[in-house]
Amino acid sequence: MSDWKKLTKEKLAKSKNKVAKIDLEKETVEYSKGITKPKIEKLGPEEVVRAFLVDKLVNELGYSEKNIELEKYYVRGSIGREKQKNKDDSARVDVIVKDQHGNPFLYIEVKAPEMFDNGEKDIKGQLFELSDLEEKQNKTKVKYLIYYSLDTSEELADRMYLIEKDEYKEYDDWLEEKDKTFGLEIPFNYGKPKLKERVKDEKDTDLLSISELKMSEIRRNIHNTLWSSGVEDNEAYIFLVQFLLTKIYDEDETIEGEKYRCQIYDKDYDDQNKFFDRINQCYKDALQNKLNYSEEDLKNVGNILTTEKISLQSLYFLVKELQNYSFSKSIRTQKKDILGHFFEETNREKFKQSKGQFFTTTNVVDFLVYAMKVDELAIERFEENYSLPYIIDPSTGSGTFLIEAMKIITKEFSKHNFKLTNTKKAKLKKLFPDEKPNDWAEEYIYGIDNSYSLTVSTKVNMILHGDGSSNTFKDDGLKSLQTYSKYTNSKLANYETGHKVYNKAKGNIGVNEQFDVIISNPPFSVNINDSKEEVDKYFLFGKKKNSENLFLERYYQLLKEGGRLGVVLPESVFDTTENKYIRLFLYKYFKIKAVVSLPQITFEPFTSTKTSILFAQKKKVAEIEKWNTQWDKFGNEWSLLKTRMNSYVQFFIDKKKLNKKWAKDVVSDIEKKNNKNIIKNIHRFLKDYLTEEDKSLKVNDILTKYNAEIIALSKYEKETEVFGFYNAWWVFGEVAQEMDIDYDIFMAEAENVGYKRTKRSENPRPNDLFDIEYAPNTLDCTKIISDYDENIKNSQVEQKDAETKVKALKAKDETAKSKKSIEKLDSEIEIIKIKIENLETEKETVKEILETYYKKDILKSEFYERTEKTLIEHFDKGLLVKYKSNDILLRKTETHKILDSIRKDVVWA
Repeated sequence: MSDWKKLTKEKLAKSKNKVAKIDLEKETVEYSKGITKPKIEKLGPEEVVRAFLVDKLVNELGYSEKNIELEKYYVRGSIGREKQKNKDDSARVDVIVKDQHGNPFLYIEVKAPEMFDNGEKDIKGQLFELSDLEEKQNKTKVKYLIYYSLDTSEELADRMYLIEKDEYKEYDDWLEEKDKTFGLEIPFNYGKPKLKERVKDEKDTDLLSISELKMSEIRRNIHNTLWSSGVEDNEAYIFLVQFLLTKIYDEDETIEGEKYRCQIYDKDYDDQNKFFDRINQCYKDALQNKLNYSEEDLKNVGNILTTEKISLQSLYFLVKELQNYSFSKSIRTQKKDILGHFFEETNREKFKQSKGQFFTTTNVVDFLVYAMKVDELAIERFEENYSLPYIIDPSTGSGTFLIEAMKIITKEFSKHNFKLTNTKKAKLKKLFPDEKPNDWAEEYIYGIDNSYSLTVSTKVNMILHGDGSSNTFKDDGLKSLQTYSKYTNSKLANYETGHKVYNKAKGNIGVNEQFDVIISNPPFSVNINDSKEEVDKYFLFGKKKNSENLFLERYYQLLKEGGRLGVVLPESVFDTTENKYIRLFLYKYFKIKAVVSLPQITFEPFTSTKTSILFAQKKKVAEIEKWNTQWDKFGNEWSLLKTRMNSYVQFFIDKKKLNKKWAKDVVSDIEKKNNKNIIKNIHRFLKDYLTEEDKSLKVNDILTKYNAEIIALSKYEKETEVFGFYNAWWVFGEVAQEMDIDYDIFMAEAENVGYKRTKRSENPRPNDLFDIEYAPNTLDCTKIISDYDENIKNSQVEQKDAETKVKALKAKDETAKSKKSIEKLDSEIEIIKIKIENLETEKETVKEILETYYKKDILKSEFYERTEKTLIEHFDKGLLVKYKSNDILLRKTETHKILDSIRKDVVWA
């Protein structure tokens, strides 16, 4: 919230006609002599609003101060403010502006900003009933009732209901249509009230920035309106997202000098069709321009209101609730990520997850991004050539992976101590402008999702975090890459066939190879839209049923050589026979860097599927060519051995006659009884199955004992076009050994990930993945101490004022009343003294803490690892808790959590 009282004081001081003056220190107000008023002394928040209003009436709206009356009292019981307890049973109206005949033209109830919503009940007593009393007692005619306050988000603006009394004679009549009376402007010089028309200009001066407090209020109002009438969560959520997209588009694309479309015009309540058509067309325009929708796509999507359960009144409500505010302006002016936080909270609470769509929490996503060292990669890339890594999530879902990667890179760049040249400074400014630090993501962040609602959700999410989101597309993440060529001027448009080491005889497999990083949680076991025959044309394993495995192929197609992969996968990918083929694919085309097993509760209560995070790096073509050479070499050996095993079994076990057509060496060994060579071949074929004792077995014995294993090893894989007519695991064992694939793969298992969710809430739990900083790396120590000094000084002034009042009271004749006042003041003085004493003690303690742990506002190197419990306690629950850092701790030397170990042990080439 702005310092609205100070802004009001400054406005009053600059006004031409000095009709109101406030003193914030003395808490007093003065109105000009021309205004009819009783003695008003106390300057509370409501009085500041009234002073603002009176000044506006005279200096901006053309009303004479002689026609303004404040605090007019009426005598009647049961009227007005619930807690009013005047002895004469009186009630009062805050402001009256009379016309030339003495009739109240404006009849105004004023509220403090924070009381506006809660005080609406006073409209009945303070305005309707009291104005009836005015007309009855004084034989007058009231024209307009106004329930007034200020919007103090940033700039000061009117916030009010303006009610024409002849149109709404009873409170209940007005209550049914109250939205129509919100947002009107106070009439100029006895004219007619009009809805304010918001017009686009260079600085969006007609729209306000949204404060954190206002955003909380808006979120509460939206919840109470959209989710309180039996509408399903997802329907209400999608409607909200659609309107947010429309509102954002309206702000971005309205031409300067023209009216915004997302506002309520003067006649909108009278012509609902016209209102709906305007907003709906803006929505369609947003889909075309923000999501690249075709005319055919628009027909399939339908209108902004697609369900009878959500009424047109809900659309009126959203327009009215947000029409005064600018999302783009808020992003530019707010230091906190208020809008992004609002959307993430709404997304998490209100979007219900369906089959295959299990949204990943930020704990897991942040761990994954930091474990891949995407932060370091971004800084390295910038230092090399002033660019950043291209990042994509081909199954974007709610956009969490992209949002978190964006936030992490922006945050780590702001922390990094660059050695700046003029050129480097200019490049940083271009990528990370102060007013929009996530601007870089518009070029480097990509997302695809086949769900309309999730694509719109991600698009809006990215925009509200300060990114243009131009590369988030509504499409199938498993479509032929060739279909993405329609996204011209984007990294997705690149498509090449004839890859050296990734191809098949039939089909049209292509690659993109434009991305440095893929982060994702692909949908598990969902149906593919295209036929298996069609999918089989652009995937090696297109006829397989597991969608997550197709995504693993798609990751290879999208990544550059050396590109990094971090994905959440079902545990079955790592250990079931059904998924053996995809494990072989991963070993062939990627270097497996790490596997981190997540606990079963990670995605509960939505699914109990056990999952792990796979970290891998795409191999270079030369490495895969070497693999292929070795694969063919050992595949041929397996074929030869398999043929011999078949002959041995026929001769020694099945007792068939020697067949001269068998391999020459088999015939020769059997004829010459060269059992040593025969056993050598059997041992080579059975390999790891053999024990030390087996080495002494005779030919018949070993063939009999391992008959089942021989039969199993003699089978080749179904995927012959990929693995050849070989037993893939036999061949893989040899290739792995030859190419030293038996490298160290970082393995870890997390028992806790920092939370346990129910359908209603998320409860904190220990976190094996990472620690947070608690103590920030940098801290403005001088400011912390000066804040204490300021608080102490203010308290001392407060004490002195109270002592002065006591002295003045004692100087007068002592009465029972004055004696009671002195006692009350003395009690307050003692409390203030204790407060000052505590503040001074606390200040010295904090000063000592800061001197212990910080030097020149930087955390001392010996405490960087955050292993000292006392330091953590100061920021967790101690005197410095308000400065606590929730950033993830990136340790440099010690290893206490999985993230510490994986960043230390895993090397990315």
